[in-house]
Amino acid sequence: MTNNEQIEMSLTKLTLYSILTLSLYTVIWFYKKWEFIRKNNIKKVNPLIRTLIMGLPILNFIMPILLFKELFAYSTNWGKYKIISISTIFSFIFCVILSFGYDYEPNNPYIYISILNFLPILIVQYYINSSIREKLKNAR
Repeated sequence: MTNNEQIEMSLTKLTLYSILTLSLYTVIWFYKKWEFIRKNNIKKVNPLIRTLIMGLPILNFIMPILLFKELFAYSTNWGKYKIISISTIFSFIFCVILSFGYDYEPNNPYIYISILNFLPILIVQYYINSSIREKLKNAR
């Protein structure tokens, strides 16, 4: 598998997997992306630990920022400040959507909003896919 095949993913597939698994696929997505970063010597990380600690308060905001920053740095040629600011925005949106699932009262309609926590991930994946396609197009 090439680097691009490891990191690229169909947006339709990501959406379907996320909805069908009630957003549990987002955990797998995070693990796969951390694994990609480790395998390609971008950064020495333990993908399992980085994925699992995302369930802890505060770290569920910080860890996506770190991951999104690495993914944008790998797949785009944006400046450092743009990468950090966009990563922070997407991580904030991810956490806000995820927070709707923390209230486990019966008949709480807002809990279903937490299923949509894949939306910021979808945008990140879109940027990754389009950057890879652009790199391949320029390589020809």
